[in-house]
Order: sequence, then structure tokens, then C-alpha cells
Amino acid sequence: MPAQVRELIVFMASPSDLEDERSIIRVIEDHVNRAFEASGVRVRVLGWELTTPGYGRPQAQINPMVEQCDVFIGLLNRRWGSETGEFSSGFEEEFEIALARRENGEMPAIAMFFAELPADLIADPGPQLTKVLEFKSRIQRERLALYQEFRSTDNLATLVLAFLANQVFPLAMSMTAELNAQGESGADLRETDNRGGPAAATASDGKRAPAASESDLEPALRQLSEMFRAFDSLIWGRPVDGHLDSDRLALIGRSFETQPHAMGAHLVNRLYSRRKDLALARPEMDLWLRTFFADVGTSDQISQRTVPAWDILRRYTSSEESFDKRLAAFAADSDGNVARGAIRVMTRLGRRPASLWPELLEGSSTNDQKQGVVVAVEDGAAVEAWIGMFKALPGVDATFDYLVSRLSDRTGALLSAIAANEDLDKTSRDAVLSLIAARQGDFAGLADLAPSSYSRDADGLTTFLAQHFRDIPAQALDRLSRFGKPELRRLAIKRQLDEADVSEKFIKDVLAWKDDEALQLLLDKVGSTPALGEATLAIVTKDAAKYADGMEARLLAALRTPEELKAMHSASPFNDDAWEALTILLGSEMLDEAREILDTDALAVRDRLTAVVGEHLSLIPYFAGKYRAAACALIGERSTGSAEDLVRVAREVERKDHVSRGPALLALSRITTADTAPVVDEVLTTLDDYSFTRDLPKLLESSLAGILVDRWRSSEVLALREAADRWFLEQPERTESELTAAIYSADSESRITALGNLLRRLEPSQVEALLETYPQGEGTHWYNVTAALDEHLFAPSRQHSDGDPQLPDLVSADTAAP
Repeated sequence: MPAQVRELIVFMASPSDLEDERSIIRVIEDHVNRAFEASGVRVRVLGWELTTPGYGRPQAQINPMVEQCDVFIGLLNRRWGSETGEFSSGFEEEFEIALARRENGEMPAIAMFFAELPADLIADPGPQLTKVLEFKSRIQRERLALYQEFRSTDNLATLVLAFLANQVFPLAMSMTAELNAQGESGADLRETDNRGGPAAATASDGKRAPAASESDLEPALRQLSEMFRAFDSLIWGRPVDGHLDSDRLALIGRSFETQPHAMGAHLVNRLYSRRKDLALARPEMDLWLRTFFADVGTSDQISQRTVPAWDILRRYTSSEESFDKRLAAFAADSDGNVARGAIRVMTRLGRRPASLWPELLEGSSTNDQKQGVVVAVEDGAAVEAWIGMFKALPGVDATFDYLVSRLSDRTGALLSAIAANEDLDKTSRDAVLSLIAARQGDFAGLADLAPSSYSRDADGLTTFLAQHFRDIPAQALDRLSRFGKPELRRLAIKRQLDEADVSEKFIKDVLAWKDDEALQLLLDKVGSTPALGEATLAIVTKDAAKYADGMEARLLAALRTPEELKAMHSASPFNDDAWEALTILLGSEMLDEAREILDTDALAVRDRLTAVVGEHLSLIPYFAGKYRAAACALIGERSTGSAEDLVRVAREVERKDHVSRGPALLALSRITTADTAPVVDEVLTTLDDYSFTRDLPKLLESSLAGILVDRWRSSEVLALREAADRWFLEQPERTESELTAAIYSADSESRITALGNLLRRLEPSQVEALLETYPQGEGTHWYNVTAALDEHLFAPSRQHSDGDPQLPDLVSADTAAP
């Protein structure tokens, strides 16, 4: 934050029926302040709602805010307001004060925003709205202020943001000029970068030495000099000497801001395509890396990334030490997205910068050890670096997860020093103290911090807890079994089933999760614990629709004998779960009965149902479908895959019954082989059914996949169509021309899938050629492909162990990463 701050006071005038609109302007206030923070300008929004009751006329407490404001924003909807004793409303009194000030040659700038109103309301306005409409007509007629109409709070936010930016920008430019004149801009082209000397030296007497000749300037400064000459000519109306590089001008302009913000994806990719001809100054490269880390920090998958930077980093990083220093510096950035991106890169590559991990230097006798670094570490530099990272991402987040993932036997003192630092926030301190306790055998605190299913950047902590799961106290298992990440959740469920008398709530939570592995753990326990089985069966029977399909039948199969199940089924045709349980228990013995059900459309079941449903005939198709679904499941499990069974089940898929169609297709995928696939292909036609998405992984791993993909690539169900396209592009028989065409696809995941297959067969030199030619291809080029190619070619590989970095040569521009 600059030492000097100029505050622009904004008064917001509005009657009481605009609460949401006032709130959104408070949000805009925050956005504007963040945007112009670097220039030393901030906005403060005032309004009547900030005043407290006092003596005298209420409006008299509000008017001083109007008298001191720089900007007046008026908002009107349907209400005009109440009389103040001097004016017909508080709003009118505030507006007249602002108008009088402006007519006297003072501030403020005035803007009015009116809510759009329906025609019928305007036709019969009533007294309050009549005054609003009369005032609006006066504004238009006398041109007293800028005015616009807004359709919604979001629309109002856009209009007010544009208006405020126009008020703030000239002031920000003025403040920046003042700071630069005082030498406080923080940016200097004389700064040396990693590849050459300064543009101009400073003599020992403090005077600026003569500038070097242009031939002596390093490439970055020579390019900048040419650009600024062209810009200067354009500003003063002289003929432009050379080409004005607007992209480079945008880059350098933003990089020398006091607190630079990330570049846009369009700009960075245009510059990347010219990277071999660019010589970047240090601030330009830092802005590029800031943009890259922000992109990594906001994108959880490579398909979402749009900023290439690995080649830039490789060209401008002279050593592993400088590479690590850059990572560590950005990991403590005040922008949480930038910090997250840098920490993700450190975590993925396994990097342990010495500035963060001082134990790497202790006792080292390598030539790389520098005494200055060791002294800095002893002075607490490493701890301060960690505090900066925790300030950027406090608590159980990327910083803590990185700390956990890179622990070693030598980090105990570092952990204690971090926890003892008074600048560490309480949430982060509690997390670090819990980690220290866990290293000493007490996992209670760390278990309470275990990541949930929705936690970001928690793989390191998840792995650490999974490795020490037997050390987690029993009282922590309940929370983990309900909310933990899947791998921890399954471990917690297994331990509770093994060690505890589980509650009804626990059983319901396991059932409601519908996780196959967790359900199987429960079923395994049910087999040896009848009481648990009966309790579980009672829960499922009471509300079967909430739990996984077939769960009641699986429980019955574990708890009842065949004779009991037959008796249950004989008692009522509605006991379809008893019949399904029999198929589980008796297996192949039930195949003929299952085939008959499919061949006759469950005729015997229908007859039994007809006799008991009375007027509720709609129940018959539903229950018949359940029997057919169970019959298909049995054939899928027990059939040898004869042509007859294939046709039976395929026809059930074609029936398009919402109850049986999904289970039928899954069963068909289990008994279809490469040799018998043509038989199925003749029967199946369209397969547009959203229910198939539930079993997509299993279906696409079967011999039926080719047939399904052929149908699904033109499906109206988006999830099926996208899954089919990706499967198609993953296959080894795809040609290079097919894959090259697909990297121009409109679907981001399909592009990355095709690219992955393509990269497996191309030599590095071919990948480099693709990177250069891709933007000139026949289709629309996409930034995530460029970012993925850049990472594939130039990102360093993971550091496998301390002192064994497994990095490529980060100096030579001709050396590609493995």
C-alpha cells in the first residue's frame, strides 16, 4: 500500500425500498478499492443507513455527509420518501444540497439510477411513484445529472462500477504520477535481470552516469527502448518510428504497477506465440509468472488451464536455486490464487526450497551451500516465509497440506518455530500444533482437521492420516465416517464396524452414501453379526427409496435361508426383493426362471399382481420391471453369454423401461465378449437414457463399449455424448490426423484427451513443432491445449528425494523436460 492515500467519498442517496441495491453498491465499493489499491486511491461509501439516532432533526445528521462527498449517487425505485420538515423527502433534500454545491463550482459528480418499472405501474402510479416520475422528468428535461435505468441489482452493479471507475481513474493516474516523481513507484528499468548488466550505471557521487549506447544495451532494454520511442511519437503526433507493439506495451505497463494484477488469457497467449523473439525484463517475467500461478491456483485440472509459462520460466531461470526462490516468493503472495498456484506447483514437483526448509542446509558440505543463506535461516527467514504462506492461505489449506506432504525427520524444530511465531493466525497455529502432536503420537487434534469430501488441496494431509489411521482415536471416527474424503471415510467405516457398537445413525449414513466399497464393508459385517443385519434391514425396508438399489435383497440374502425367502415370495408378489435375494443365494439354479420372466414379460408375476392390486393397475408395470431387472442382473452374473441370453437382455434394454433398462444394459456388458458383440449390435438401436450415466465407467470398460460409443456419440444426453467422445479419442487405433483434428474440438475435456493420446506417440521434436503450428491450424485453437503442450515439453519432473531433483537443464532453451 502506498504511503499516501487519497480517499474519494461517495454519498449514496436512496429511499427505504432499495435495501438490496444499497448492499450491492457496498460490494462495488470493495471491488473498486481492490482494483485501485496500488495507486493509493480508495473509495468510501456513505449513506443515511450508517447514521445513529440523535437529537434534532434527523436529516440534519445526514446532510453533512452530502456536503463533504466527492461523488453523489442517487437511487430511486417506487418510493419517494417522507417529508423532512424542509423538503418533500430526505432524498430530495440530499439531492438539492449536492446540486447546489455543483452549481457553485464544487464537487460532487452526480449520477442518478432509476429502477425500470412495468408499464401498468407507471399508468397508475400513486402519490409516491408520481413524485419519482416527476423528478425523473426534471432530470431529463434540465439535464441535471447523468442518469440510467437498471433492470436488476446485477445490472445496477455494472452501471455503478463503470461510473465510479471513471471518477477514480483520473485521480489514480494523478496519484501514480506523484508517487513516481517521489521515487516510490517501486519499478526501475535499471534493475539488472538474470542475463545481463544494467541499462545505465550510477556513479559513486550518486549522479546518474551517462546511458550506454544502444548497441551495449541488453536485448530486453533494447526492445523496450524501441517500443517507447514509437509510443512517444504517437503521443506527440510525430511519425511513428517503427512498429508500436501494443501487446508488449500492455505487458510492460501492467508489470510496472505497484501491485501488478494478472494478465488476460488472450494477451498472454499472443505474447507466448512470440516468446522466442521476446527478451523480457525481470518485472515482465514476474507478471507472467504471477498470471501463470493465478491460473494454476484457480484451475483444478489441466483442461481448465489457459496460461502457458513453463518455457518462459525455463528460459529465465538460471539455476535450481533461483527456480525454488521464485516458487517460494510467489507462495507467500497476497493474492490467494497466486499463492495457491505456486504451492500446488511446489507440491506436485516435490520441491523443498532451502528458504523454506532450512534443514536442507544444516550439516551440508556441498559447494552450493551459501553462508549468507544459512545466516538468514538462523535469523528466522524460513519461519517468516512460512508465516507469509499461512497469511495467504490460512488454516487447513494448500499451505498446511504442502507442509504435511514434505515433512521429514528433521523438521521438528521448524514446526515449533512456526507455531511459536506471534504473527501466525490462531487457526493455522492450531493446525501446526496438531501436526506436532501427531508426530509425537497424539492424533486427536489432527483427526479433527481431517479434510472433507469438498476440501481443496488436501491430498498430503489425507495420505498422512491414512498412513497413520490406526493411531486416530476412536472418538474421531464418527466425523470421518460421515464427512471425510472417500479414502478416509472408508477406513473410518471399517474401523467402526470392526471395533464399535454402531448406532442407527451410523448405519443410515453408510447406506445413504451409496458407495459400493462402504456398502460391501457393511454387508460383510452383517454376515457375521445378525443383530446388525436385522437393524440395517429394518432401516432399508422402512425407506428403501433413499438407499442403493438392491440393498434390501442383498441384506435378505445375508440374513434369510432359501426356504424363508421362498415363503416370503409366495406370500405376496410385492416381495420382489425376496425373489431377488433368492437369485443371489441360489445363483445358476434360478437362471431358467429368470429367462422365463424375460421371455414372457413377467407374465406369472403380472397375473399374481392383477389379482391383488384392484384399481391400482399402474403398479403392475413397475413391479414387473423390478422382476425383469433382477432377472437381467442374475443372467449378467451367472450366464455363459449364449446368443439367446444376449438377445434376451438386449431386448430388455430396447424395451426402454425406466426400471429395468439400466440394470439390463449393465448385465449385457458383463456377458458380451468381443466375439459375441455383433449379436448385440444387431439388436440395440438408440440408447439415449440418462440412467446409463450411473454405470458409465463399468460400461466403457466392457466389450460392449464400442457399440455403446457408436450410439452415444450422437446421443441427446450430454454426459453420454462427452463420455463416448473421450473413450473414442483414448483408443490406440485413432490416427494422428483424427487426434490432431480433435484438439480443435469445442469440448475442453475431449481436446485434452485427444492430446494425451497424441503425445504418447510423438517424439519431442514433433511435439515442439505442434506447439508452434497449433495456433495456425484450420480449426479454432484453444488456450488449454497450448498450456498442456507447454507443460508437457518444459515442466520439470517431480523431485524424488532430497538432493535428487530430477530436473531438466533450466538454462538451455534447447533442452526439453522429460
